[in-house]
Amino acid sequence: MTGDAGPGGRRPAVPRTSGAAELASQSGLSPVKALHRLVELAALTLPGCSGATSTAWRNGELLLSVASHPDLAWLLEAQLASGAGPELEAIRTGESTSCPDTLSARDWPDYAANALRVGIRCSQTLVHRRGGLSVTLSLYGARRRALATAGTRAASLLAAVGVALLADAVHYDDARGTALHLREAIDLQSVVEQAKGLLMHALGCDEQQAVARLREMSRDRNITIPEMARLLIGEQPGA
Repeated sequence: MTGDAGPGGRRPAVPRTSGAAELASQSGLSPVKALHRLVELAALTLPGCSGATSTAWRNGELLLSVASHPDLAWLLEAQLASGAGPELEAIRTGESTSCPDTLSARDWPDYAANALRVGIRCSQTLVHRRGGLSVTLSLYGARRRALATAGTRAASLLAAVGVALLADAVHYDDARGTALHLREAIDLQSVVEQAKGLLMHALGCDEQQAVARLREMSRDRNITIPEMARLLIGEQPGA
């Protein structure tokens, strides 16, 4: 994996405490962009971290997964496909997991072998939960034990800010989706009401008879009642 930025594989000097503060300042991001920025800042600001991945889960279901590098995306996908590894262990237990040296690791042998294939010698996965939402941040180092203990607090803070930002983004999307569904439901009801009124006027019937006729017409055409209602309204001059 060639994830180090800057000349000679060195990252540009960035204050290590800036990652969480910068992420916290970026409200209004979509869920995908929030996770992407989380892994970018992890790879850029955390000591010993050559790259990062992140996943978001809600009520045990995977919502999103992102990676700072293509090799790490493959490593994460392989882990998810196998159903075993530090990422899934962290989600299952709610506790951080660590692989200090993939060359000598006894836990998760398939993960360790795949990590070595892409040049990963150590990794650490942090998990934070907020309500039914869980977010992992996995850090990867190119040298064994490269993820120093000194960086754990900064990584945990960054992950905590990430889950808060993501929770806000997910809740915003949920609220927007609910509003759209309500608007669609209101629009459909309006169309059906208009169609009922047309049938009542054309057939000289009451509301119940108009509803029965609308259902019969939709059944004969094998379409839904709202679709039948739209056809009726569309057939009227000036509609």
